[in-house]
Amino acid sequence: MLRSAITLVTFSLFISTIPAQTGPGGVGNVSDNGLWLRADALKLNDGDAVDFWPDLSNNVNDAEQSNADFRPNFVATSLLNGMPTVRLDGNNDRLIVADDDILDGTQGITYFAVIRPSNLNDDPRGILGKRTNSNAQDFTYAYTWFFWTTRHLRLDVNDYQERFSTDPIQFTNATNYLLSWDFDGSRPSATRARLYSAGSSIKESSESSTQLTNSPQPLVLGALNDDYRVYLGADYAEVIHYNRALSPLERLIVNNYLSGKYAIPLASGDLYTQDNAANGNYDFDIAGIGRISAADQLTQAQGSGLLNVENPSDLNNNEYFLWGHDGQAATLVSSSNQPGTSERRLARSWRLSEVNSGGTAVDVGAVDVAFDLGGLGFSEENVQLLIDTDNDGNFSDETPLTGARSVGAEVFQFDGVTALADGRRFTIGQASASLPIVLLKVEAYRQKTGGKVVIDWETITETDNDYYAVERAGHSGAWSEIGRVPGGGTTTTVTRYRYVDQRPLPEQTYYRLRQLDFDGRQSLSEVLTVPALAAGDYAAYPNPTTGPLRIRQGGQGSSNDLRIYDPVGREVTSRVRVANNIAGKVDLNLEDLRPGSYFIRYGGTTTRVVKR
Repeated sequence: MLRSAITLVTFSLFISTIPAQTGPGGVGNVSDNGLWLRADALKLNDGDAVDFWPDLSNNVNDAEQSNADFRPNFVATSLLNGMPTVRLDGNNDRLIVADDDILDGTQGITYFAVIRPSNLNDDPRGILGKRTNSNAQDFTYAYTWFFWTTRHLRLDVNDYQERFSTDPIQFTNATNYLLSWDFDGSRPSATRARLYSAGSSIKESSESSTQLTNSPQPLVLGALNDDYRVYLGADYAEVIHYNRALSPLERLIVNNYLSGKYAIPLASGDLYTQDNAANGNYDFDIAGIGRISAADQLTQAQGSGLLNVENPSDLNNNEYFLWGHDGQAATLVSSSNQPGTSERRLARSWRLSEVNSGGTAVDVGAVDVAFDLGGLGFSEENVQLLIDTDNDGNFSDETPLTGARSVGAEVFQFDGVTALADGRRFTIGQASASLPIVLLKVEAYRQKTGGKVVIDWETITETDNDYYAVERAGHSGAWSEIGRVPGGGTTTTVTRYRYVDQRPLPEQTYYRLRQLDFDGRQSLSEVLTVPALAAGDYAAYPNPTTGPLRIRQGGQGSSNDLRIYDPVGREVTSRVRVANNIAGKVDLNLEDLRPGSYFIRYGGTTTRVVKR
């Protein structure tokens, strides 16, 4: 399906006594998932240059490009199932991930990439590489993964002397691919390195090495190494790394996650079918548990979504329990499609595939399911689990499950659920309760002068309203509290509020209000979007200041364009030292200026600042 618009909402991770499986598809975590780049996590406009692609593995292995000439572009709706991508033009575009120990120097490794190539020919076009050059004796040579002559896919591990290709299997331009490779030094030499496509092994090869080189070189996306002579033109949707070879079960689950999300059919092991159009396109945050054997099973998983599943009571060999959602926002709505005892329900719903390896429905027994419902005002008393038991697509004729227990900060778990079965839909309802406030309006905008962001809101009634927490998120999608405004307690008159973000971000930014009352209940406002600073605009903060002054600029401004004047109009720019000057950000040292008012002129706009 074409992707749905998703409201920017983030959730805390489920807390467990064992390391939570929060990696792709619910496989792995920060200890072994060393890199996870998802184009759909970028908060950019169509056509924007990509200078920073955040790593979602929590290892901070972000992909970056400081040279504006080498930056790829963001594609909001691509031919990879309508999902966003990062488009490398094939001329000189590439992204760089700084060296990190988790990326090599290990006994095993696994990579996945979902791409759509555009310039394959007889030249070497690198999907990714971690080396300096092609010198086989160079200790910096860790691995390269690339297309070459006759469009075969090739792999080097440690050097090129045992390079192998997918010959006779060729790859073509303008085609969607789910590709993968792994290396396992504990396997027999003849099968240590493997190449995969669409979930199936298409070539394995002998490799004498039992350990990957610990290379100090960066990882490069779009070439065999940085400053290579040719580059890959392709749409990149997702890149995933593990610092070990995955088990067959783990590989199967990750393949189902990527296959469902990007509508790339698997050659084998296609177990999750709720991504199909006939089943409603439940393409998002696909994750799963399962068992191939006693030695290869996964009984707890969360993935990137807010749903955690664990402890199946009757999981047998070759049985699987996979789920995904419909892409709707994780926000509460009032709907006709909810039971009468529910005041509201999540706009989002999930659907389940509970099958064996042949795709036949099975029963893995009772499972514990937990939902991270941070910021939505839930409690043990009002959270409901809604399951479409008759599979008619309607929750209004269902009896909600209650009795959840709190297992963490706003995480609620339903123990021993038996009503979840193959093909069933489910969601969360909120039992009827009074709301602490009624908002008339809430808006956010960036001031034309000075770049500060103003958030205004009005209420018509408030009940036991303690305070408002103002929260902000930038391109990473992570929410943080930036200030608080006291509430009005209990009132039935119109009350107006304002908060000014004195240190706004230059990029497109998101704001919301978290209201908390005296007994701890809370509610969230809608998410507000403030556009990025336009070229020539800027924000200056802190203002007033007792130390350095930071200038955040829109576009490609430079400190050379800044002019500073005293109150009588004399230019004092030469008395201000530039302490830091990188793209979009300038720090000014004002030590040589006397306390008082000054005027900064940049891009045709003048802002008054005060030094104390």
